[in-house]
Amino acid sequence: MTEEQRIQKNLAIKMTGNETRINRKSQVCRVFKCKIQYNALSFKQKEQLKMMFVEAKWLYNDILNWNNEKEENTPWNYVIGKCVKHKDMYDNVIETPFKFIHSQMKQCVKDKICYNIRTLSTHKKKGDKVGKLKFISEYKSIHVSQFSKTNFIKGKYVNIPKVSKLVRINGLDQFINIKGLEIACFDIINKNGDYYICFCTYTDKKQIKKKEHNDKTIGIDFGCSNSFTTSEGVK
Repeated sequence: MTEEQRIQKNLAIKMTGNETRINRKSQVCRVFKCKIQYNALSFKQKEQLKMMFVEAKWLYNDILNWNNEKEENTPWNYVIGKCVKHKDMYDNVIETPFKFIHSQMKQCVKDKICYNIRTLSTHKKKGDKVGKLKFISEYKSIHVSQFSKTNFIKGKYVNIPKVSKLVRINGLDQFINIKGLEIACFDIINKNGDYYICFCTYTDKKQIKKKEHNDKTIGIDFGCSNSFTTSEGVK
């Protein structure tokens, strides 16, 4: 890429960013949480999701370790390569090629550390007592900063980067049919062995209907023959 092409590319990115910021002023941000149907995953998909979080943990710890080696080393200067250093079960440092985590996800792991350091620095300047970022034994949330055609949603399925075939998730009906809704980004969350996807969406303020309240109060009775029965007789 020539210098002129680089300048034109940066200018186009800047213009797109400005347009997005203008559009966001007339939109409402809402997050919808959906659950990946674990029993519908193939063995290969389960392994891919599991190792995606393992590689994210390895990268996170490797960045912190590199940052601690020398004073001039900072996470901002860390170069994400094709391999990552980590410790095996015998506490030996080994190097493993990335296989399961997408390049966009790797960049988000690095950005997360940089953001956390900025936050700690801000609190320190205010006089608050702060510590250092610590190594982690588990990575719980992987951010995907852009939702593109490669992450398309189809029916009850979604395509996750680096995961083979479509993944079935429950809860898409919360927002999938909302007119004019835009999905900006999403997070894949690992919680107690289950996986969730949190979609960050934007909708025009005019498209959102205000909820009407009738100020009624009802009671709910939980039972064996019926899951629950309301005081209005609805079962």
